Amino acid sequence: MQRLTRVLLVVAVFALLAAACGGSSQSASSSHASTSSKPVNQWTAGICTDVAAWAKTLQEAGATASSAITTTAGDITAPKQALVKVLDDSVSATDKLISQLAANGAPDVPNGQKIQTQVLGAFRDGRQVFADALTKAQALSTSDSTAFVDAAKQVSTSISSGFDTVGKVFNNAGKLDTGGTIDRAGKTEPACKAING
Repeated sequence: MQRLTRVLLVVAVFALLAAACGGSSQSASSSHASTSSKPVNQWTAGICTDVAAWAKTLQEAGATASSAITTTAGDITAPKQALVKVLDDSVSATDKLISQLAANGAPDVPNGQKIQTQVLGAFRDGRQVFADALTKAQALSTSDSTAFVDAAKQVSTSISSGFDTVGKVFNNAGKLDTGGTIDRAGKTEPACKAING
């Protein structure tokens, strides 16, 4: 049981990271986007720096949750608390990221404002995925370990499915970069290389 719960937490966190960071070199926000535009290299550096910090926060939350799970046979309170905490931390981290990305403004490229809107929308959607999963995790019953594991798997699946959809929004934002300017900037920006591997 302890191993399965850890796997569920790790899968949830890494599913969202893969979808959010792998789809495009942009990010999104739920605050109001700045109407100003920035040179593409400066915009890209800001986006990648903010997303890298967000990803690190999520990884640390997942690692903390995994190490906090010290269940004994039949005790599933700790896994539930750890799952709720990692999801709550993920919502908070995503709120912070959204504010940072909104403040960054749009890139000074054709379709820059549309790209910024798509990026912000993707992270808003991602935040909602976490919030929905948090609500589900808070409602998980700890009276039956088998039912808990099944329900926790459903939470993990909903996160994965939600971030598949978010990934599509990132891909759409990338298509708006018709000249490939942002893509080129992302390939040379050190902060973006850290995200893209």
